[in-house]
Amino acid sequence: CGMSWLLCNCMLSIASLQEFAKFGRAVVDFALLGIPAAIVNSGLKFMQKQLELSFQSRLTLYLHRLYTSNRAYYAASTLGGLTHADQRITEDVEKFCFTISDLYSHTFKPLLDVVLFTRSLSRVMGYKGQMGLYGYYVLVAWLLRALAPPLAAITAQESALVGSFRAAHQRLVAHAEEVAFNDPPGGAAEQLILNQHLARLITFGRLSSFQRFLQQIADGYFVKYFASCVALLVY
Repeated sequence: CGMSWLLCNCMLSIASLQEFAKFGRAVVDFALLGIPAAIVNSGLKFMQKQLELSFQSRLTLYLHRLYTSNRAYYAASTLGGLTHADQRITEDVEKFCFTISDLYSHTFKPLLDVVLFTRSLSRVMGYKGQMGLYGYYVLVAWLLRALAPPLAAITAQESALVGSFRAAHQRLVAHAEEVAFNDPPGGAAEQLILNQHLARLITFGRLSSFQRFLQQIADGYFVKYFASCVALLVY
């Protein structure tokens, strides 16, 4: 009995060492696999930033050439041909270039993920189940599109309010001498104007954030949680 117990302990120790060795190799493999994964993910963000800077540089140079030719700057600033030209050439161009460069991570990369996951899931649930699940996603996308607020109009209105708020501050700086000679009533009037611009910006920001909040609730429920229930039913 003593020899049998010793033999069993030796066999368990050997098995444990073998399992631990396999576990150690798996950990090492995972750690090594994380190196190229981290490089690829960081490289995607780096290349996206490079695309954004390239778009911004070329578009801004093109706008500078148009803005400084044929006295366009005079028509924009003095004759009222273009409101908030400084914001449009600086901040709006930067936001536009960021959105354009962000198209890759929202189009090509998800498409590649769909192809890879479709191939993997076909071995488990078959193509018929996947087609039913994809049909659900198409239906949900149409529904969310119909219920979504007009994000383009919201963004344009928010940019216009930000530009008006900045223009009010720039107007005060440009006419600081006249306002100072008419102070205290001049300063109180300018404060009222600035506060009105700020109030409109904050009110619109709260409304738009609440609309986005409702949209994110619908997106999270139908795309993540209810989609899992549909997947279980299809499977």
